[in-house]
Amino acid sequence: MSVSRSLPVPQVRAAGAVCWRLAPGLPTGTRPTPASMQFLMVRSARWGNWSWPKGKLEPGEAAPVAAVREVAEETGVRPRLGLPLPSLQYVIGDGRLKQVDFWVGHLEPRRVRRPTAGREEIAEVAWVSPQEAIGRLEWPAEAAPAEHLLRLASVGALQTRALLVVRHAKARKRSDWSGSEATRPLTGLGRAQAAGLAPLLDCWWPRRVLSSPWNRCLASVRPYARKAGRQVEQVPELSEKGARQDPETLRHLISGLVDAGGDALVCTHRPVLADVVTTLRWSASGRARTGLPRADPWLQPAEVLVAHLRPGGGEVVLVERARPGRTVVHLTDA
Repeated sequence: MSVSRSLPVPQVRAAGAVCWRLAPGLPTGTRPTPASMQFLMVRSARWGNWSWPKGKLEPGEAAPVAAVREVAEETGVRPRLGLPLPSLQYVIGDGRLKQVDFWVGHLEPRRVRRPTAGREEIAEVAWVSPQEAIGRLEWPAEAAPAEHLLRLASVGALQTRALLVVRHAKARKRSDWSGSEATRPLTGLGRAQAAGLAPLLDCWWPRRVLSSPWNRCLASVRPYARKAGRQVEQVPELSEKGARQDPETLRHLISGLVDAGGDALVCTHRPVLADVVTTLRWSASGRARTGLPRADPWLQPAEVLVAHLRPGGGEVVLVERARPGRTVVHLTDA
């Protein structure tokens, strides 16, 4: 959902997900439809009402990280985030404006565990049909994210994967480093940004981690790779020198990841991002194309471009951008 720049800035931020699965007993590969799907709901212990799992952002927390954390704490399901869903804005009792951002929550069976910190707030957790879920909502406006999810399913656009493009975290200045360009390290701020990237990247759970072999890129993605148990693939063409020497191989790499359906992250340098973004633009739908960066510096240090790919790959259908400790701006509609 696009966030208009004319809207007042919310004083309270929250995030959550509408998590879905196929109804038990259906064969793998069944098409998601209202008749074949179930949604995950929680009932408040304090108020007794049913809603989607969600909660307030902790200080310095990015909205996608909060969404995944809140779902996991309240239900034991740690989802992989998919496309963003319509956000809700409303005035709370003390007069402040609150915004709740939602994403599609894809169920990953290996990521289901026991509920943790938020469980005392939840009286009941249930998987129910979409019709029953929407009927249980006390506040009708909360139906909007689920209805949008069902529209995505109806046109076969629900089961997306993401290709994440990461600009490395803050590095030492060239003038302050006597070693080779390939060994220039992160600053203290950069190391903190790299640590913050780990839970942010984990929201989309990319299986492949591709990086420039230069130190500042490797140091930016290693915290996520360790957390997720991934191997970092060092790709010379993602370095500044490699991209200059062989830009065609770089473009083939990015277009190949798009065609393969994403499920990967790529960490590179600011000068290389021009070719990366241009290649993504070739594969982007009109609405997604408007969300891609248009000029240098393309991304800020430790910023992530989330390119959502249509089921099966081949096309970028929506773009988001996120940074550790920063909220995502929903740039385009799916």
